[in-house]
Amino acid sequence: MKKSPSHIKNLLGYRYILFCLTSLLLCNGCVEEIEFNESSFDRLLIVTANITDEYKTQQVTLSRTNSLNSNETLFESNASVTIVDSSLKTYAFTEKPDGLYESNLPFKAELGQQYTLHIKTSDGEMYESNPEEIQGVNDIDEIVAKADTDFYGEEGISITVKSESSDKSAKYYKYTYSETYKIVAPYFNIESLRIISDIYPWKVEKYFHTENRKICYNTIKSIGIIQTETNSLSENAAILPLRFIKKNDSIIAHRYSIEVQQHVQSYEAYTYFKTVTKLSNSENVFSQSQQGFLQGNIMPTIHKKNQVIGFFEVSSASKKRIFFNLTDVLPDHFVDTSEPCTVYAPRLFEFDQDGIPFTDHSALINALKDGYLYTDRGTPVNTIPGPFKLVEKKCGDCRVYGSNIKPDFWID
Repeated sequence: MKKSPSHIKNLLGYRYILFCLTSLLLCNGCVEEIEFNESSFDRLLIVTANITDEYKTQQVTLSRTNSLNSNETLFESNASVTIVDSSLKTYAFTEKPDGLYESNLPFKAELGQQYTLHIKTSDGEMYESNPEEIQGVNDIDEIVAKADTDFYGEEGISITVKSESSDKSAKYYKYTYSETYKIVAPYFNIESLRIISDIYPWKVEKYFHTENRKICYNTIKSIGIIQTETNSLSENAAILPLRFIKKNDSIIAHRYSIEVQQHVQSYEAYTYFKTVTKLSNSENVFSQSQQGFLQGNIMPTIHKKNQVIGFFEVSSASKKRIFFNLTDVLPDHFVDTSEPCTVYAPRLFEFDQDGIPFTDHSALINALKDGYLYTDRGTPVNTIPGPFKLVEKKCGDCRVYGSNIKPDFWID
């Protein structure tokens, strides 16, 4: 059946809300039905809050939904944010840029304590979460990287996280990960070309640069919601295929690392995030009979009809990191990162058919101005090559793809 324009607009609206939920990884909730409509998009408070049993500066992020035709993120400023535990100890938060609120002092969630989030916005509205507590503790046992094939038969490396717990209350899990990989510029050279004169007669010279353009590192954080559970299993052992990397992916060409963080969730939090994932992946749920049904454990305390999206979560957390080289897992495989690169040798001087030099342009000068870099490797594609071989910056300078500062945690 063909959807009406209004139905399509409503669908886009719901997808916008779910996008906010999914991308911000909001935390679980319980109570009232929220009905979305276009006029409310710029007023819904979005709360991202998850305190853990890690002793650290805890964080809460506040923002507002925006209208459908705007890409701007509306961060919530000048709010008062506190967390109160069941012994009435209060943890105050201070506003940082971009809607981030950090605890004034580091602290950690303790077993047996309940925690309640309190928010007062600049317009005087007040919100409060249900009391939440750690539901179970389970450390990551190991992360395994092995040669594997995916659902489509593609060869590569699968990364699986495993954890087994004697704590029977630890049954529901949420994961995030951060992957860091080494980048080596395939056509790096310690020499560069610089322009001495960009007018005829053109002149360039080679020199030794001091910048680290050869080896860089890039870090990518996981997106979306990754969950599993052991409640339906006979053993309380969580085994989750977390990541699959195709064998020719350049991120594993040299050295790769992944840090996985595991959160033990409550059943309510697990169900909430599971529902968010389901809604964001399905159009069928957006029927008129199901408008606005989305639960959260954060509620307005003054004007009960005010709407808020989010779930205040209290969880135990565990982290583990592994490193591997490509040959550790696929010993007979090699990823050629130079394959997309082309070597050029533009001429410094060009001549017309009568042998008279052009004085209005130089192909070499133009290429250097466009960011091409000197290399001493490869065979140029030019029929009549010039005096120097050049490659695009992305092939000779790793900083195009990452930072040349080695991370503190990196182990070669």
